Amino acid sequence: PDKEFEMARDYFAPCLAQSSVVVDMSCATGLFTRRFAAMDEYDRVLGCDYSESMLVEARRRIQAERSLSNLRNTHLDLVRLDVGQIPFQDSSVDERCMPVQQCIVGPIW
Repeated sequence: PDKEFEMARDYFAPCLAQSSVVVDMSCATGLFTRRFAAMDEYDRVLGCDYSESMLVEARRRIQAERSLSNLRNTHLDLVRLDVGQIPFQDSSVDERCMPVQQCIVGPIW
């Protein structure tokens, strides 16, 4: 996972250098959500998933990860939503992370 996260971080770097909201779509257990939040460089990191059980597990893992309890710059949230009905206003998200879904549904922003 570290190599994949490095690739995602590097890919998003140009956009996120000027912006501060990251959305991890279909975050499952929140692996990338936790990694982006742990960087503590963004104003907000959102982990989104439709499955309540995945969000419960993501929340458990966030609580178990000590570094995430001391974030100074990043507000971390988990949100249950259907990726087909995203409740974001236009231009309110700087970048999104959805590795598997990207190749299935294509760009959504």
